[in-house]
Amino acid sequence: MTANVYGMTDKVSLTGDTMTGPLSLPALTLTTSPTAGDVLTSDAMGNASWQANQAVNVTVYGAKGDGTTDDTVAIQNAIEALHTAGGGTIYFPSGTYKLSSALTVHTNTLLRGAGSAVSILKQTNTTANGLNCQDSVAVTVTDLQITGPGSGSGIGLSFTLSTRTNCYQIDLTDILVQSFGSHGIAMTTPIISRLTRVVTVTNGGDGFHLTGGGTSLTLASCYSNGDQGTGYNLNQLNYSTLNGCAADSFGGTGYLLTTCNNVSLTSCGAEAGTGNCFTMSGGRANSLISCYTRSNNAIGAYFTGSTLSAFTTGFWENSPTTSATASIQVDSGCRVLLGENETTTATNLDANGTTQINGNSIYCSGNNGTSSFQVNRGATTNFATYQLLTGGVEQWVVGGMLNDSTNDMHVQDAINGKNALIFEQHPGASNVQIGNTKSFGGGIGVVGLTNAATVPSTNPTGGLVAYSAGGQQTNRNPQGLVQTVSGVVQSQTATVTNAVATTVTPMTSFTVPANDVAVGAVYRIEGYGVFTSTSSTLAFSLYWGGTGGTLLASIPAITLGAFTNAPFSYEATVTCRSATSVVAKLRVTLASSTTTDASNTFLNVPPTPTTITSTGSNALVVATAWSAASQSISLLGGTVSRVA
Repeated sequence: MTANVYGMTDKVSLTGDTMTGPLSLPALTLTTSPTAGDVLTSDAMGNASWQANQAVNVTVYGAKGDGTTDDTVAIQNAIEALHTAGGGTIYFPSGTYKLSSALTVHTNTLLRGAGSAVSILKQTNTTANGLNCQDSVAVTVTDLQITGPGSGSGIGLSFTLSTRTNCYQIDLTDILVQSFGSHGIAMTTPIISRLTRVVTVTNGGDGFHLTGGGTSLTLASCYSNGDQGTGYNLNQLNYSTLNGCAADSFGGTGYLLTTCNNVSLTSCGAEAGTGNCFTMSGGRANSLISCYTRSNNAIGAYFTGSTLSAFTTGFWENSPTTSATASIQVDSGCRVLLGENETTTATNLDANGTTQINGNSIYCSGNNGTSSFQVNRGATTNFATYQLLTGGVEQWVVGGMLNDSTNDMHVQDAINGKNALIFEQHPGASNVQIGNTKSFGGGIGVVGLTNAATVPSTNPTGGLVAYSAGGQQTNRNPQGLVQTVSGVVQSQTATVTNAVATTVTPMTSFTVPANDVAVGAVYRIEGYGVFTSTSSTLAFSLYWGGTGGTLLASIPAITLGAFTNAPFSYEATVTCRSATSVVAKLRVTLASSTTTDASNTFLNVPPTPTTITSTGSNALVVATAWSAASQSISLLGGTVSRVA
């Protein structure tokens, strides 16, 4: 038995029955003292105690929840009794609770149902709201459905102000508000509040009508579906967020932000509405991040009313209708930064107020960003520049800086008056000079992505000329020395197999550029693969000038047992002592066991330099040769590197 909520009208509930006191109770032994809102409980032995009130069941106060009986008075009595006791939880078991007027909810009240599909407050009065909350603090509504009559002027949940300046700590979670003649949810100046998984459906006004300012409001995973006004109407709201919300089949605008500041909409969607999907009018520093539209019938994202510092990125206009007039529109007087967005309908962007970051480009223009930060000079005798400043002092300048009657572009150190880069137009390919004056050595395509159309033929007067020749980066210094820059110059892309007895077969082959056979040039060849043998010997050789050329190093007659697809690797290094003399090294590693990871390594370093001829074939070759048939070795990969 549970009896008497302390400080309220006497009531008691027994299983299957409800009785109203005063009530005579059998002798009970009390073990605790009550505080406001506590519930008196006892066991079969008459031991009783006051315990903290967890929830007051509206059926204790006579609510039937049968959909026919008018439960308005019974529910209001429960709310008032709880309010007198200092607040707490009102519980609505499964059922449909008929209302004929609005319920008034006080501060420190939690209305909880058994779920929005089974605990239903049904308002039948076309002029009444569902819930009235005035000057509210710490009001929570959860797991309830609040249904209107389908017409009239009522609001589902109404939060208004009389003596307070804001509605504070409002928490709406897992509720459904539908079929009211006016708004689904209306709040005036909500602060430090949240709406989570709140659904408004087929209301005559806005789904969410939030006005009068407010701050620190969060709407998460909320849904407006079929509301005839605006899905989310936010007026003068500040530093708040909508995350993962949706608006479908709205009669007005999906999301309307009027004079809001620092409000962020993240991963929100709008589909198949009558008006614009997202509108920002006035205010500043509001953002649309990863937002989505489908079946846009008007404007996908609209910036108007001199909204400032707005930001949109990741916006996707998917499958707009033929009625759509713009995917993104920015009116004159606005300042909007657009990131990467995916649109179908043409944009309509004010040229002076829209900045676009699109891929690797920055645009400040209209006409779908076809023009970028335009710097226009009337003739080559005029200057046109873009400056970078620090504290108002010009540091770097980009543009046609020299009055030399050309269209060269210069990047200049403005402090020191020196060019850092010069880009020279040329019919063949552009030249780029690092330094203060142009000196390309007669070359074309210098420091370009393509090979030089003409290799430099004269020495630079200072510094270095860099160009591409044969796919390799090459340098020419003032003394006329031409060298290839270090790094991987060839990668093995195809399998090479040797399964022929006694024939020397190339595995890796690379031709050293003729002008790179000079003192200090070092090349390294690396290769790996698998071999299969029965009982044979395998030889490795390193040649200059192909397999018929000069032998630089060799590892002959390695005796092998029976192996199938056993691993091997080799490394060869060739260092040029001069144009006619090299030092070589060859290292080979092969598996030596069929059951473990054991291996043997073989190394050959000739004690004296080898004389070569660099005027003929400069092919560096690592080759193999079997002593018997029915053996095979396959090179699967490797590289050739210029390491010095």
